[in-house]
Amino acid sequence: MIMKQPFLKIVDGKVTTTSRAVAEFFCVRHKAVSADIRKVILPEASKDFFKLNFESTLYTIVDRGIEVNKRQYVMTSKGFGMLTLIFKGKKTVRLKEAYLEAFYEMEALLNQAKLNLQLIRAMNGLMLGFSRVFCAFCVFCVFFNY
Repeated sequence: MIMKQPFLKIVDGKVTTTSRAVAEFFCVRHKAVSADIRKVILPEASKDFFKLNFESTLYTIVDRGIEVNKRQYVMTSKGFGMLTLIFKGKKTVRLKEAYLEAFYEMEALLNQAKLNLQLIRAMNGLMLGFSRVFCAFCVFCVFFNY
């Protein structure tokens, strides 16, 4: 059996997935996943947790030639973890594991990229400082025919 790959995307510097992608991966109806988020997690989780880990967004489908807006949730790995606590069954354990591993791998890559960017910025700052000193030295040399 070939398993589908988890759908992940970086949004505002965070690794995320969508309720639609989770529904497809777990072979359940999106309506059921959205209902779990709306009826179980939203009323029970703290407002801060929900706000940090879930965002309600719209997506567009074409139904019989007419564009229709539908609601989905974008969620972080913590949101995904909370959602999948509701999912039961032997098959879901391996699916949860695969999705969480994909989240952790992508988060590790994102963190490494952020560290690399910080290093590049620090090196650019050093080079800028060096070039200013070097330019000042060149002006000194030209001015005094050194």
